[in-house]
Amino acid sequence: MLQLNFEPPARGDELEIYLRGAGSNAAATIAAPASSQLAPLTLEQATRVRSEAHAVFAERSVIEYLTELVRATRERSGIASGASVRAGLQLLSAAKGLAYIRGREYVLPADIAAMAAPALAHRLCFSDEDASTRRRLQLMGEIIESVKAPR
Repeated sequence: MLQLNFEPPARGDELEIYLRGAGSNAAATIAAPASSQLAPLTLEQATRVRSEAHAVFAERSVIEYLTELVRATRERSGIASGASVRAGLQLLSAAKGLAYIRGREYVLPADIAAMAAPALAHRLCFSDEDASTRRRLQLMGEIIESVKAPR
C-alpha cells in the first residue's frame, strides 16, 4: 500500500467521471481524454506484468539500504512505532515496480529512496500529537537523507 497525493482532474475530465458514474448517456457525447484511449489490461496481461515486475533484481547492497531505511523509522526520536517488516516488503515491491516501468531489470538505491515516503510515511505513529502528512513526509525525507545509499 502506498500513500499517493493526486491533483484533482481538469474540470472536463471530472465532469466525464461524474457522467460515467451516473450512467448517463450524455457521457457518450464527450470525447474521452487521450490517456483513456488505451485498452485496459486483461487479467492475463496484468498477471504477467506483476510477475515480471516481481522478478526485477535487487542487489544485496540495495536491500541492505532498504533495511537501514526501514529500521531508521523505528529508531527515530518522535516516532513511537516505525515501519514494520511487512512495510519493508511493500517498499521493495514498489521499488521493483518503479524499476520495471522505467525499463530496468534491476533496482537502484534511487528507486528505494523514491518509493520510501509513499510506502512508509503513512505507517508511522508519532509519540507526540503532530501526525500530519506534511510531518510524516518531512521525517521520511530526513531519514532518506540520513541513510547512505550504496554506490
